[in-house]
Amino acid sequence: MSDLDARWLIGAAILAVFVLLLFALRAGWRAKGRAQADICPPPPGDAVGGRLVERLDDVHYVATTLDGRPLERIVHAPLAFRGRCLLEVLVDGVRVTIRGIESFAIPRSSIVAVGARTATIDRVVERDGLTTVSWRLATAEGGARASAPPVAAADADAESIVVHTSFRVVDSAERDRLEAALATLRPATTPSNEESR
Repeated sequence: MSDLDARWLIGAAILAVFVLLLFALRAGWRAKGRAQADICPPPPGDAVGGRLVERLDDVHYVATTLDGRPLERIVHAPLAFRGRCLLEVLVDGVRVTIRGIESFAIPRSSIVAVGARTATIDRVVERDGLTTVSWRLATAEGGARASAPPVAAADADAESIVVHTSFRVVDSAERDRLEAALATLRPATTPSNEESR
């Protein structure tokens, strides 16, 4: 066998491994999507309105994760992928517009807590460097909710689960402005779950 043939075989083997890896990643993502099929998409961005309290146009949307499962990202659009976003805190809630993705809303009535964290899936920053909004996201009525952890009795709601949406604001002054604006929607507390550790 010539050197050229050996190089072609090695190249073909590497390509085959790469293609198999892509198929495995896609299969895993689709399986997670099926496991979360009972989780409804968030309300569209225009579902919240009222007076503008704060507007930040260079915020990093990090992730939305399940309560008690800080490494389990919600994989449905528009919550699935991180990116830079426009964040608007309004009297009726929060509007998040990730670049290139349809905006979504976190209604004021669904907000459970607002707090600071150090880590979530794919991101570890300085102490309290992430601003997190904990809120209730609807589930399909009568859904099995196998993918979601049990909701505490005090927060029991048969048609919703608690999720945590994390944002990264690098500039500390802007982060303080964001947290002050969010505090007008709900008193600032640090959600007590594994994600805040």
